[in-house]
Parts: sequence; C-alpha cells; structure tokens
Amino acid sequence: MDLEKRIENSAPQLIDLAKAAAVSLEKRSLQTTVARVGVVLDASRSMHQQYKSGRVQALLERVLPLAMHFDDDGRFEVWAFDTEPKELDAVAAHNIQGYVETTHGGWRKWYGGANDEPKVMRRVIDYYRRDPGAPPAYVLFVSDGGVHKNSEIKNLMIEAAQYPIFWQFMGLGGKNYGVLERLDTMTGRVVDNCGFFAIDDLHDLSEGQLYDRLLHEFPDWLREARARGIVR
Repeated sequence: MDLEKRIENSAPQLIDLAKAAAVSLEKRSLQTTVARVGVVLDASRSMHQQYKSGRVQALLERVLPLAMHFDDDGRFEVWAFDTEPKELDAVAAHNIQGYVETTHGGWRKWYGGANDEPKVMRRVIDYYRRDPGAPPAYVLFVSDGGVHKNSEIKNLMIEAAQYPIFWQFMGLGGKNYGVLERLDTMTGRVVDNCGFFAIDDLHDLSEGQLYDRLLHEFPDWLREARARGIVR
C-alpha cells in the first residue's frame, strides 16, 4: 500500500503532508528505502515558545509520513533532552494527535533545564546499535542553539560515522548552533553522516520545502555508507 493510502486509512488529517512527502521521496529515489526513524527534541527552557505555540507538535506531524514510508511499523522513536535525556513514547498514527500535550504528562513535565546534547546523543547511538541487523536509522535532531560542548559532540559524531545512523540536525528559532553548523566540513569521519539547516519558524517553509531539506543529504549518505559496508 502506498504512503498516501496508508495515511488516508490511519491518519486522514495528515493526507496533505503525505502528498508533499511522497513528492520529495520520489525526487530522491527513496520510494523503496527502509529505515528506522528517530526524533530528538531540545527540551531546554529556551524552547518554551516552540512547544507552547504548537511548532514542535507540527514538526512531529510532518515527520510521521516519512516514518510511515520508511519504517514497516509506521512509527518513530522520540527522545527529549535538557540536562538529561528522556525517552518518550514512540509516535504513530494512533497517538500523533495532541502528542506533545499528552505523552509522559505533556511537555511541561519534561522540559525546562539546560541543554546537554552529548548525553542524549550517546543514548541514541546505543539504542540504534542494539540490533546490528536492523535497517539504517535516520535521526532528526532539533535544537534552538546554545550549543557549547563542541568537542564532545564532534567526537561522538566521529564515532557514530562507523554505524548505520544518519543525523539530520535542524536549528529551530535559535542561534549559536556551534559545531552543528560545521559538521559538513568536519574531518576525521569514515563517511559524512550529518546534515544541518536552520529556520526561524517552521512555517517559513512549505511542507514540500521542509521535506526537501530533511531529505537533502540522506540519499548521498546511504550511497556512501553502502559502498563502505556500513549499511548492508
């Protein structure tokens, strides 16, 4: 069953997003790609407005059609982080509506500290390494900036480059993204395993433009990772 039909049957409110996602997937020849999908959400206190305004909820709704296409179980894992990482409920069609307001008691229960990216990165790496025979993972990492543990992040991304994990970093409504902005030119990795883009407001982009950015570097990583035996 194609993506639009699956969305129509299980989450009809997202059908327009599914159509936009399908166009971007086809442009990049990703129609048959199988991948696990994960989202990491900055939950530091500076993200308050992004949660309160519904921008984080809207972003998760945009990710779901990609997960339903890539992943046979039609869901994606979610972590939130401030000073500590928190594994939240996986997102699927049955719980996407109001997810940010309801999972683990709602976002006000699990946000508010300072941002510590390396801790959650280690958690995600360890999670996706549990099953070496599983499909590759696409991880969307959302941050509003204030990134300062540059050397720790760099070392983690160098390590992670040997694993079948692609990291799409997305700056949302912030500044000072630190090393995240320099990952494309970072040396010392067996393969370029990261992408980065930043926007001031999620609604600055159409759905199609957002999907194009989310998928821009993923196909290149897949090709190179397969050539090097990182992805089977």
